[in-house]
Amino acid sequence: MTMEKFKLPQDVIREIGKYYNRAYAPYSKFPVAAAVKFKGHDEYFFGFNIENSAYPSCMCAERVAIYSGIAKLGPQVIESVTIRTNSKTGDTPCGGCLQVISEFADPDTQLSSVNESEVIRSQKFSEVIPMDFDSEFFNKMRKEYFEGIKD
Repeated sequence: MTMEKFKLPQDVIREIGKYYNRAYAPYSKFPVAAAVKFKGHDEYFFGFNIENSAYPSCMCAERVAIYSGIAKLGPQVIESVTIRTNSKTGDTPCGGCLQVISEFADPDTQLSSVNESEVIRSQKFSEVIPMDFDSEFFNKMRKEYFEGIKD
């Protein structure tokens, strides 16, 4: 785990709490909210989990926030992903969300978990997934794509 504590503004923690309270989790009873920040942008994008009785149709909070940001900004590199769950020790995103994060992350992308008032767990993406589904080929393709993006 990262030794230096990740700092998150209190207004962002409060906003995550609002989204946490809106989560639609009637089946799992496991509400999740997320805040995502992209490099070079000051705005945070928020989301909450939305369950469905047809389980594969559910959407995780992290993906809602990531996709909202990408819909507005276009593909960007993720600076941080912060989640809130009902865990006392903090959680990490699920495997599916980690795969989506890996598409837009770099090794220093910060993954953190908060409770109602503070960061309780924080790690770099490379610490959570030290050997993600990535190769020099994919890195090269993403780098070329991001370098080719113009406003």
